[in-house]
Amino acid sequence: MSRRVTKSSLGNMEFSLSSSFSRLRKYLAQLLPLIILFVAAPAYAQAPTVTVTAPADASSYAIGTSINFTATATDVEDDDTTLTAAITWSSSLDGALAGTGGSINVSTLSQGTHTITASVTDSDSNAGSGAISVTIANNAPTVTITAPTDGASFDSGTLINFVANATDVEDDDTTLTATIEWTSDLDGLLGSGASINTDTLSVGDHVVTAAVTDADGTSGSDQVNVTINNIAPVITGQVTALSTPEDVSIEILLSNFSITDPDNTIPDDFTLSVLDGTNYTRVGNTITPVLDFNGTLTVPVTVNDGYDDSEPFNASVTVDPVNDRPVISGQFALTIDEDTSIVLQVTDLVITDPDSSNFTLDV
Repeated sequence: MSRRVTKSSLGNMEFSLSSSFSRLRKYLAQLLPLIILFVAAPAYAQAPTVTVTAPADASSYAIGTSINFTATATDVEDDDTTLTAAITWSSSLDGALAGTGGSINVSTLSQGTHTITASVTDSDSNAGSGAISVTIANNAPTVTITAPTDGASFDSGTLINFVANATDVEDDDTTLTATIEWTSDLDGLLGSGASINTDTLSVGDHVVTAAVTDADGTSGSDQVNVTINNIAPVITGQVTALSTPEDVSIEILLSNFSITDPDNTIPDDFTLSVLDGTNYTRVGNTITPVLDFNGTLTVPVTVNDGYDDSEPFNASVTVDPVNDRPVISGQFALTIDEDTSIVLQVTDLVITDPDSSNFTLDV
């Protein structure tokens, strides 16, 4: 079936289309400012990126060290070189650091662990930063022994002057030097200060240390090797008259002699040695005169102080004579006539006696 279009229906269609266009224009008029705003608005501004390139994170330095801090800044909108030149630096402990730009040198950081921050703000007022940590450690003091020279050798009892100085980046050198403590690995504490004198070092090889501790509790030291030579003892005389009967042993003692030794205490650690000689035999420090000897024995002896022997000293030992029985060891040939008598004489006999030649005969 076909539908007939009339004038009346066409008029209604015109009215309907006219109304739709009117509403569309109204909607477009409302959207237009938003479209213009969207089209005209700039892209979202990004914050600059800052990268600290030196030193390495968690580096450590002695206090007073000049440290070079380096960083770069990049940005989508701004010139990187210009932005890098505007970098500012700060420390979490010390605050703002002197200098700006991509590279600064700082030698004044205080002791401790710092967070070092490099910051910059771009032309859109957006800020960026980068950070690293550095640790500033206390400098240990330096101690230098200036006297005596290393390896020096002295006789026992010699007065020795020890001298040293101490320097430190943070502390006053004079004050620090006055607190130097001196010790020997053999004798312990020797004294304190820049200079000490001692004549009591024991015999032997010493390692002498000069040590100091600064205000931050850090220590420094220096050492010198010193040898103290022993002075050998001297036997100056015999204080005891020594005597023994013939054929009888006698022990010789340390107390029989006078001894001098400037670096050792007598009789501590002293020993006596009896040497071999003539007209006696020896076992240890006990001598026995040879058979039937009497008279004076010369007996060389030495003493040792724990380190060195003295020169030999000739001790005197008197061997008192003891009468020995005569021994008839034989006779000379005797003849007589039968039925006659004979008188025996001492001279008819062979007699030995080391003590006498005057004999009487009893029959």
